[in-house]
Amino acid sequence: MTTHQRRGRGTYPNFTTLTAIGLACNALAFASELIWLGGFDREVSIVVACLAGGAVLVATGWRWAPLIGAVIAGGLFFSNPFLLYNLSLPHTNPFFFSALAEVLSGALAVVAGIGALVLGNRQKREE
Repeated sequence: MTTHQRRGRGTYPNFTTLTAIGLACNALAFASELIWLGGFDREVSIVVACLAGGAVLVATGWRWAPLIGAVIAGGLFFSNPFLLYNLSLPHTNPFFFSALAEVLSGALAVVAGIGALVLGNRQKREE
């Protein structure tokens, strides 16, 4: 008698890990704005601290932490008033690459955070 076992195509990164990576990259993207601003800026520093704190919270492994990380990244993504302006002028605006990194890493953190929450709840039901 033979049994057929399906082998996975490979190991994929955990969505929780991707959420933490997205938040850390988002914090670095916002911190890169400090270079162009020429020093310490209170608002940008608060955003960087919130994102770094969210990445640490997600790395702890608490069940609801990916959702909190997704809310932090999504809230900062949708409440940034300069994002469209920074993305609209790539040749003359030094903040273009920072804004592009903020969009990509913010989208990664939001999608991975929601995915981690959905998969975490699905695995909880199967147990």
